[in-house]
Amino acid sequence: MSQAHSLKPYDTFARLRWANRADAEALSALSGSARGGDFAVENPDQWQQVLDTANLRVLVAVECQILVGACIMRHHPSAALARLSWLAVTPAARGRGIGRLLLETTIDNARAEGAATLQTDTPDSGSVAEHLFATAGFATNMHKTGLSISLWNDHRALSYCDIPLPEHPPVSAAMAPAVALLTAMGALDRSLLMTHRAEKVLAFEIGEGGDELANMVLAAVRRGYFVHLDAPMDMPERLVPDYAERIVTDDGPLNPERLVGRLSRGHLAVLYLQFPRLNADAPCWYLVNGFDGYLFRIANVSAPANPIEAVTASEMRVAIQTSSRGKGFILAKVL
Repeated sequence: MSQAHSLKPYDTFARLRWANRADAEALSALSGSARGGDFAVENPDQWQQVLDTANLRVLVAVECQILVGACIMRHHPSAALARLSWLAVTPAARGRGIGRLLLETTIDNARAEGAATLQTDTPDSGSVAEHLFATAGFATNMHKTGLSISLWNDHRALSYCDIPLPEHPPVSAAMAPAVALLTAMGALDRSLLMTHRAEKVLAFEIGEGGDELANMVLAAVRRGYFVHLDAPMDMPERLVPDYAERIVTDDGPLNPERLVGRLSRGHLAVLYLQFPRLNADAPCWYLVNGFDGYLFRIANVSAPANPIEAVTASEMRVAIQTSSRGKGFILAKVL
């Protein structure tokens, strides 16, 4: 249980633990007296199978060695979505905060495992469960198929940086490389003039010669920035001598761990990535500007209102591995 929860007043002395196969009989009795969620489990044999299921965890509340409540969470390690499939409290133990204790602990567990969203079924209108989920921060999801809660809002660890990004209107895919680079440079140097003319100049430089990424790198180093690449890049020979000391090829390919290291030093990533959950159709230019200990914060300059999205470390790893190596860079400003 987290420190935040331990300071809250509860009317129960229940202790929480992960269920084991010896709990099957008690879980069967609980499920018979308190149904809910998308789990229809009726007898101890079925509960034995549930407890052996991969990517599924059963959290139980126990008072005086008596099981008084339980909940089930499904979450695959690489998934951004976790699901609360079932939550129940025995009738005799209701009204003492056991359901709230189970729910808030499950939210913490989902966040700790790297999920970005926790989803559950919509409870009956006017029920105790409806009030419980509402007070915990759950709301109807965008598809109106149930309730969900975002796990990363206002959850920031002080050990890692968050680089504020300058705001700008959404742009077309053709202008995205120029605006992504200009936004990244402006985030690292607040004195940079981010004007429409500056966008046009960068767009011309980046589009010249057809090698988009190489031109982005050269445009950055010309303006006094340092660029870290994860793969060697072919540069025009006439330009490289003047800027070679500002272009560094890191040892080994980029990965989330290396990315966190760069972020912690105040560097900003400009990466061409595809996240199936966010942009299933095609990759986009993203600015990776923060990490809170569980999730990366990323911005897509082409998206309306430039929302800051969140992706798990697993999502970031898959996106980097499936992209072409050398499709992006880390931008740094040495003052």
